[in-house]
Amino acid sequence: MKDDRSDLDLTKQIEQLQLTIKMYQSILRDAQKQIHYWKTFWYESQSKENLLQGYKKVIENLSNKLRRKDL
Repeated sequence: MKDDRSDLDLTKQIEQLQLTIKMYQSILRDAQKQIHYWKTFWYESQSKENLLQGYKKVIENLSNKLRRKDL
């Protein structure tokens, strides 16, 4: 159906602005989901990094103990 209202028609402008708002809200929701995903990813990677550092320390300690026994 053809819209015969001019660009100066206030109801048409309001409808266009409402559509723009809906588009921006959708973009914002997507951005929030991405932020949540990447924060979760970062926290998980930090947790794994800490665990890895702990394992490294345990291996170093065990290696040092074994070296002392060999002497």
